[in-house]
Amino acid sequence: MQVTMTSRVVRKENCFAAPMGDEQVLLDVDTSNFIRFNPVASAIWDRLATPIGVDALCDGLRAEYAGDDSVIGAEVLAFLSDMIEQGLVRTA
Repeated sequence: MQVTMTSRVVRKENCFAAPMGDEQVLLDVDTSNFIRFNPVASAIWDRLATPIGVDALCDGLRAEYAGDDSVIGAEVLAFLSDMIEQGLVRTA
């Protein structure tokens, strides 16, 4: 499934994240896979606790991080697409 700026997304419930410095380590309980998130990916993951529009997600990140709007949008869409492919995020 393709995610767009108008999509609503939410993270998988059966995952646990733990802080590790300014990063997070995520455990997918169903697959026993670990993923390490950098600070920006951690900020995205935290915002996915409840369904959110991708556009609103990008707006929140723009308020917190400096960056070009198109770059932030493209990076968020790439991250979400990867997380959807891994079964960690779904459209809501």
